[in-house]
Amino acid sequence: MMMVMIAIVTSLQTSTAYAKKESLRSLHDRAVKAIRTKKFDKAAELLQRAAERGHASSQNHLGTLYLGGHGVEKDHNVAARWFKKSADGGDVTGQNNLAAVLWSMRRYRAAAVWSHKAARGGNDFSQNRLGMLYEKGHGVYQDDIRSTFWYAIAAKGGRNKIRNLARRGEKRMANKLTPEQMRKVQQLLKGWRDDRRIPELKLLKSGETDRSKRPSAGTGFLINAQGYILTNHHVINGCTIFKASNTLIKEKPRLVAEDPMSDLALLKIPATGEPGAPLRPLNKPIRLAGRVVAVGYPLPGLLAAQPNVTTGVVSALAGMRNDTRLAQISAPIQQGNSGGPLLDAYGNIAGMIVSKLNANRIQKVTGDLPQNVNFALKHRVLAMFLDAQGVKYRTGSTKEKKNNEDLAEMGRAFTLSIECKPEPEPEREK
Repeated sequence: MMMVMIAIVTSLQTSTAYAKKESLRSLHDRAVKAIRTKKFDKAAELLQRAAERGHASSQNHLGTLYLGGHGVEKDHNVAARWFKKSADGGDVTGQNNLAAVLWSMRRYRAAAVWSHKAARGGNDFSQNRLGMLYEKGHGVYQDDIRSTFWYAIAAKGGRNKIRNLARRGEKRMANKLTPEQMRKVQQLLKGWRDDRRIPELKLLKSGETDRSKRPSAGTGFLINAQGYILTNHHVINGCTIFKASNTLIKEKPRLVAEDPMSDLALLKIPATGEPGAPLRPLNKPIRLAGRVVAVGYPLPGLLAAQPNVTTGVVSALAGMRNDTRLAQISAPIQQGNSGGPLLDAYGNIAGMIVSKLNANRIQKVTGDLPQNVNFALKHRVLAMFLDAQGVKYRTGSTKEKKNNEDLAEMGRAFTLSIECKPEPEPEREK
């Protein structure tokens, strides 16, 4: 009799547990269906019930509703708390979403931790994000090999949007690697599905300076009379306090938009009334051997406080590894030129100075020291970015060429020195 009673109790307990599991699954499935039909109020109510009972996927979905303000009041902090619960419960998508929120808050070290967890679980967004973190040295030690590895993983199995971003990142990093470093990347890729062979996370130690939190300086230029300024993303990355100046302008701009993949950023100062720099007509691609003038503020604190002007020609119509967004130019540039305008012979913006070849690294590999191998983003890339932001710009003429002296004078009028630094971190409670 006793054995029968034990069997009945055990059976009831098992049935109750199964019913509870089914109930959570049912709540979640009904919520997902409500989201698909845009019945967000109903979805939020169902997800709240399941999330409070510890259902990790429901916690993630509820966080998404709070993030977008669908069916609930928009609240990033509440969203982050639900993503954290989901992430702690082992939900890979929740881990990725938590990392994304931390990334947006510039808490890069914590973003790296959760991105690494989600990336190991196969999340392509986090794999691509790790590539970016290692490339920039945000929250982790800057590491070209690890950056290339994670970009490559995301490029292999990611969804279309992420795959394209990752491929661009992989291509960008491959331009920097030596043959020996590329061999190390290939070795890692061969065994990456073995969890034991995935590179360990190289977090910055407490108290070490994140690259994203160091002051930086570069160049930018006015694009219209409303006060919009174009510059490189790497110039302003990680900063919250900006200064834009030349002989006539001294302002503290605000950040309006940024595109890390294209290395572009848009700043805004009060309207100046000046027309800004004209872009080269989009139906007029730059030509090989065309004359160009670079204007910028290189080596701030060492060279003259006024704009520096160098001249050269278009050496190639693509950058490293045949990157067609870039043009190779012979005009000498230095640190601080980044974000500056590249003028064509007519005084139009033909591109934006973005980088120079690492001559010392190339010399170690080839034994030859390359000179004046520099790169600029083409004007069509700038136009696409401005169009995406709804910012108006004007295009110039290609009828009358100007001498270098006149081009220098034109460039000085709309070129600005860009200084930026991160906002000081508040003191932590003891």
